[in-house]
Amino acid sequence: MLLRVFLLVLLPLSSFAQTSDLFGEGFQLSLTLKPSISRFFTLDPLVTAMDTFPGMPIVRSGRTVPRPSENVILNGQEVEYWYEPELSREARRIKTLFKLPTQLKLHYRFNMGLEISLGFAYEGYSDKEKTDDFDGLPNDFNYVVRENRSDYGAIISTVSYHFLRNKKIQPYLGFMIGSGISKFKLIERTRVFPGLEEEQSILPEQRFLSNTILVYELGFLIGAQCQLGKRWSVGVEGNLDRFLLPIPSTASLQLRYCFTAKQ
Repeated sequence: MLLRVFLLVLLPLSSFAQTSDLFGEGFQLSLTLKPSISRFFTLDPLVTAMDTFPGMPIVRSGRTVPRPSENVILNGQEVEYWYEPELSREARRIKTLFKLPTQLKLHYRFNMGLEISLGFAYEGYSDKEKTDDFDGLPNDFNYVVRENRSDYGAIISTVSYHFLRNKKIQPYLGFMIGSGISKFKLIERTRVFPGLEEEQSILPEQRFLSNTILVYELGFLIGAQCQLGKRWSVGVEGNLDRFLLPIPSTASLQLRYCFTAKQ
């Protein structure tokens, strides 16, 4: 949405923004940030027999399967808790999570508008799936809180073509490829009883403590730059979604510095 607003508002103004001091052929350095401050997660409540339909089967994808349950030690006694995935009390909760994926890229611009770049991308954050929204849930329910740490680093390269090269505001389209490593680490698992004000630490299996995978990226870019002076420009950039629609799911803010500005 941010990118669409940028294009709709600024592109008509570009016809009045012609200058002889536009960035030409040469090197540029860019810093790209894509801030995000919230996300959804599923709160999976476990309830006692008096709060649900214990033992009754569940229909999943047209098949009938047994209703899962867990035995939990509570106040020195073993209590059986049941999952209820088909009930509306299993719902998405929104939480605040600040994420700031960052890219640092070195670009080379050719006079015909073609640009190539090479750079590094990084994203790291800690995530704890916990909430204070327990509306509609019984007093003795519990759910499992997972605290995770995620880190991602990659080498990325892009090829793009910039239109309206004699204007201060230049839209562009491009292609991006990248390869990197994504690392996941489980820091802690805790069973929380919000109504009883009690928490129990859960020791995870060793094989779930951490995971490192090789990641490949492939996608299309759409964006626009607005030149502020002989050396600086700002802009927005987004990746086309998996359906290749010309609407990026999220937009990034970009700041550029030109090493070869005209004097």
